[in-house]
Amino acid sequence: QAHLFARIRPLGFFVPAQTAGYFFQLGGIVANSVHGGGYNAGFIHSYTTRFRVMTFDGSIRVIEDEEEMRFWRCSFGLLGIILGVEFQLERRSDLQMYTVAKKMPALSEKEFWRFITLSAEADLPEGVVPDAETGSRKSWNGEYFVDWMSDGDFPTIAV
Repeated sequence: QAHLFARIRPLGFFVPAQTAGYFFQLGGIVANSVHGGGYNAGFIHSYTTRFRVMTFDGSIRVIEDEEEMRFWRCSFGLLGIILGVEFQLERRSDLQMYTVAKKMPALSEKEFWRFITLSAEADLPEGVVPDAETGSRKSWNGEYFVDWMSDGDFPTIAV
């Protein structure tokens, strides 16, 4: 992924769903059930528009027919090797990455969702979290970590 990001991000383009790391192989992401952290995005393979593949007999093909592509998505490599991937991209003129962490002395469902919607600014669709306060909804993506090791009584949640 790093080589793809190095080319598209300086131009303001992004894949609609982003993985937790930049070190994954694109063919592996598409051939497996890899999701991103986008609140309103699906599996990463759902944003592919074309594949270059090597089939079981060693022949190289370009696949762009949606009817055939659907079999290669999440195929776990059983149909062959995905050599190249073309993605649908989105332009984002403004991107800011930051981390928010909070010690949760009273971890409850309500406090957890309060952190997600207010502190983490999650852009969750209406009705996903019943009775939750709505924050700014500025964040399109989030990766959450809960640290119980540093203080077993009071975890720290980070996004």
